[in-house]
Amino acid sequence: MARSQYVKLEYSFIYSDARKSLSLAARELYLQIRARRNIKGPRGNIINKTDDFIRFSFGDSNGMSKPTYQRAIKELVEKGFIGVMDPGGVPNRKAAYAIIHDWNHLNALED
Repeated sequence: MARSQYVKLEYSFIYSDARKSLSLAARELYLQIRARRNIKGPRGNIINKTDDFIRFSFGDSNGMSKPTYQRAIKELVEKGFIGVMDPGGVPNRKAAYAIIHDWNHLNALED
């Protein structure tokens, strides 16, 4: 039996006011980006072995419209959930994003 893959999310994130402040599109996109971390290939080998950055583009967004994708990425960057490591844009080069935890300051401001 093949082992299931999963996305690890901390309870502090799931129940945070910062996560609740995100649009539904941004929440979905964040999960998709997090799912790219340590993803396994068909042979069980880990494809993305680094936590430094995750390559992701509009084509990876599972049917999201381009304007919605762009708004969601902008929102995640502005609210401190992801950071842009490499904007990509050159042919055949996806943007690189880092998972950051700057969103924690939003919870501190609301307390």
